[in-house]
Amino acid sequence: MKRIHHIILLIAALAAVTTVHADTQHNIRLSQHTLELMRAAQGDSVHSLFNSQMRAAVPAAQLSPMFAQLELQFGKLETGGQWSVDHIGQLEIYFCDLTFSRATLRMLTAFDPDGLMNTLRFVPAPQPAPVTEKATADTSLIRERELTVTTGKYRLPATLTTPATPAQSNRFPCVVIVHGSGPQDRDGTMGPNHVYRDIAHGLAVRGIASLRYDKRTYVYRSTPADEPLTPDYETVDDALSAISLARTLPEVDPQKVIMAGHSFGGQMLPVITSRAGDSLAGAIVLSGAARHIFTLMDEQLHYLSPQADEETIKQQLAALKSSAPAEYWEYLDRYDTEKEAASMTLPVLVIQGGRDYQVTETDYAIWRNALKGNPKAQFRLYPDLNHIYQEGTVPSTPDEYSRPTPVSPRLLDDIAQWVLSL
Repeated sequence: MKRIHHIILLIAALAAVTTVHADTQHNIRLSQHTLELMRAAQGDSVHSLFNSQMRAAVPAAQLSPMFAQLELQFGKLETGGQWSVDHIGQLEIYFCDLTFSRATLRMLTAFDPDGLMNTLRFVPAPQPAPVTEKATADTSLIRERELTVTTGKYRLPATLTTPATPAQSNRFPCVVIVHGSGPQDRDGTMGPNHVYRDIAHGLAVRGIASLRYDKRTYVYRSTPADEPLTPDYETVDDALSAISLARTLPEVDPQKVIMAGHSFGGQMLPVITSRAGDSLAGAIVLSGAARHIFTLMDEQLHYLSPQADEETIKQQLAALKSSAPAEYWEYLDRYDTEKEAASMTLPVLVIQGGRDYQVTETDYAIWRNALKGNPKAQFRLYPDLNHIYQEGTVPSTPDEYSRPTPVSPRLLDDIAQWVLSL
């Protein structure tokens, strides 16, 4: 499940292809035809071009509004480039760059040997490497090693980051970073930015270890038929496994493991901390959502496209609902973030950016109210930061995420000071 406002539409190949289709020009024409069908909102016709696995994974009803969703987020399509071919091993990938008014996306397709489509993706188009701003941390001052977070049959690549200089006790406090919504890698990659890696490196030079991992929905692109997709499957279960792993590591003080949940990870923080019991020394809410996702999405869509009519917004919300099964929404309908947070007794730090349009000060106020009975709760509002902690003076937009800007050092200073005080 993906939040449309900041996660690029992704329909991934569900099976490996090892044979190149002979008629490259035919596949290019079919790719262009697919683009035309999507622009015309003819989801049924696009669906008919898919192979059996794609048809099973992506409902036709979900395809019809997809191009309208892209234009709502990135502006009207202005120009479309020529189709080209690339190769990954023996697999032919067809791609075309589409210039919208606010961004350029690359449309990718691939086909089975029988001509049926197995991949349809829209991703940010590659751009010349920008001149990056000063790195968040001096990497000579940190150490990293690869690990695996394991939950049953699921194995998620992970990275432990520590200061290069050993602690006096040879053990550091450790922050376990839990992702926001959608398939995300351990670095929290968004365009040229790597939010979770910035946080990990910034904490390491300030004397704190961290554990971050690739999200289950990033590593395993499809949900097993015998296991329902719920927030437990998506986020909670693996967060608990990561916390347990952190406590066993020789570099980590097992009495000082802290969970930091970003966005949807923050929303799930109360249930994670409840199930973790006394395994945690504290918790950090990083721009944690406190309201239902449909409420947030309605607000975000109006913010990004104030000219959009209510029927368009309604269609976008319907498309979002179709992107996950009923069990997912039933879980969130039952889950009351404010009520769950009110029962938290461990130390909590709540962080919010004032320029964040995805999770706003309305959510921040809910957290403050929920935790008013917890004397160990602290709150930090940064008026000039957005959802991924970029500094700025104007209202935030998705375009801002495409500019390479490291996480604010002020934020890292405050997190580190709070963690070291526990």
